[in-house]
Order: sequence, then C-alpha cells, then structure tokens
Amino acid sequence: MARGPREEAVDIIGTVTMARVTDPRVALIAYNGQEIEAPFKPEDEDVVTTALKEHARFKVRLQGRGRFSPGGKIRKITQVDSVSLLSGEKTSLDPPGRSIFDIIDEIIKDLPEEELRKLPRDGSINHDHYIYGLPKREP
Repeated sequence: MARGPREEAVDIIGTVTMARVTDPRVALIAYNGQEIEAPFKPEDEDVVTTALKEHARFKVRLQGRGRFSPGGKIRKITQVDSVSLLSGEKTSLDPPGRSIFDIIDEIIKDLPEEELRKLPRDGSINHDHYIYGLPKREP
C-alpha cells in the first residue's frame, strides 16, 4: 500500500536565514541542516526579524502543521500557530550528541559474526513483515 504525502503537527527549532515581510515568509535551518520555509503572521514579524538580525545569538521555535513526504521528510510548513525567540542555549528539541548510527555501532560491536548473519537482508522492503507480521513482499 503506497502512502502519499501527509500533514501533521510540527515543532521545529532552527536558525533564521531569510525573512520576507511582504507576503510574510521565513526560512530556517533545522538541526539536521534542512532549510524549511514557512509563512508567519504579521504579529510575529518582530520575533522573526530579530532572529534573522541576531542569528548568531538566537533561534526560533516554530509550532504548527507541516506536509511530509511518504518517507517522513518535512517538505513544507503549511500553518504556523506560534513563533518564539530562543537564546542560543541548547533546548530539549536539539539533537542528541551522538547520531543513531554511532549508537547502533556501539550496540552491535560485540555481537558475534554468526549472530549478525541471522539478521534479515530484506528489512527495508519487508519491514511490515518483521514488525507487524504482514506477508512478505518480493524485492
């Protein structure tokens, strides 16, 4: 079953890289390096322009709704409910110090080779089979 784009809640912290006050739009770079554009309300102009002017000192937290690709990557922010200015300190929404790949490498480093060979090689195609027990698909 193919899934199309979906829309859901977003809560993003990023550095403002662009602000336009006519047809208000803001662009920000999220912690993963992705640049995302969003509309903003005229009453949020001071927050957005301050975050742009002082981008080395401030981040913004943007909450609203976004459109995501079938793979889960945010494509577009469609609605902004709130924009708030954050000082440069780390927040609970900042990424962890280590990547998930580093953590996985640490977990499996002591696994015997024969156990690693037992892992399925078709997990990306048949993840629904391994997670939910659905019938396997052919590659």
